[in-house]
Amino acid sequence: MALAAALVAALLLAAPAGAAKRRPKKGDAAPPTITHAPPASHDGAGPLVIEATISDDSGVFDPALLVRAPGGSFERIPLAPVEGRADAFAAEVPAALLDGDLEYLIEAYDENGNGPARAGDEAAPLRVARVAPLTTPVTPPPDPAPPTKPPKDEGNDALVWGAGIAVGSVLLLGAAAGIGIAVVMATSTPANVAVSITGGSPIAAAAP
Repeated sequence: MALAAALVAALLLAAPAGAAKRRPKKGDAAPPTITHAPPASHDGAGPLVIEATISDDSGVFDPALLVRAPGGSFERIPLAPVEGRADAFAAEVPAALLDGDLEYLIEAYDENGNGPARAGDEAAPLRVARVAPLTTPVTPPPDPAPPTKPPKDEGNDALVWGAGIAVGSVLLLGAAAGIGIAVVMATSTPANVAVSITGGSPIAAAAP
């Protein structure tokens, strides 16, 4: 019993000391100061982090981000201190709110209960517009050119026609003279014609 009574007495004595730490500082009746630059836009891909600098001589208490889709209800997200940066606080916007534009405000109290200090207001919240993500256009490769036909060799055609005329002339002459005629055309050079004649006087003709 004596030990329990001693513990209760110790707790009662300690309570005023703990409460004294939360007493307002004399002369500090001002809320925290909030410095914030809203993001220009977001592309919906995330993450989207909202940051602010919040300072107060008495210490910052309960800093929060209140965010919503336009026309919806505000969702309260605690702002956490940013490691290595004095008075810097940040919070990440939930991915479910990144489908469109955002409206938000930032608020905080100090340890003396002064506040809330705010950046933005429920009636006129800060706004971040969603924009389409940038994409690099892909240019399809050009269609392959259709195959071209080789130019017609008109010189060879002329030689063939000339050879035909020469052979026809020899045949006519041989027929008129009653002479047997054999005509041989070389396949590699159709312009050259060899003519052999049997019977009568030999005749040879070659196309130019």
